[in-house]
Amino acid sequence: MSVEQHDDFRKRRSEIIKTHLRNDPKIRAARRRMRVRFMLGIASYTIVLLVTLVFAKGVTMAMHDARSYRLMVAPVIRDLPDTHIGYTLLMPDPITTQIATFLRPYLNADNHAHLAGGQESVVSDTSQTVPLSLNDQN
Repeated sequence: MSVEQHDDFRKRRSEIIKTHLRNDPKIRAARRRMRVRFMLGIASYTIVLLVTLVFAKGVTMAMHDARSYRLMVAPVIRDLPDTHIGYTLLMPDPITTQIATFLRPYLNADNHAHLAGGQESVVSDTSQTVPLSLNDQN
């Protein structure tokens, strides 16, 4: 067999194998299952991301009151119409308001303000200073 015949034979053989693989029901079913799994994976990650973002919005609203939250998002939504998706996503909604109402007692902003101001101790109910690090020994 000459080199040209050998090359033509290999090309035809390759095309025949590809055609058989494309038409094989087992391989087609496996590819279909892979596509379905891939799409389910994308859908599940999207749902997890959306739930996380809603929860983060609820935590932000719990740490600040509704008025402060609206002032925080005002520069972003200032130029958006009321029907825009960004406006709808950033403004308070019933779900995030309920999350914020539930979390607000646990995320007391007064305790966070003391810690954020550089003070590393918390005053207990008996008005004693409790050190939070070993550097603040009394």
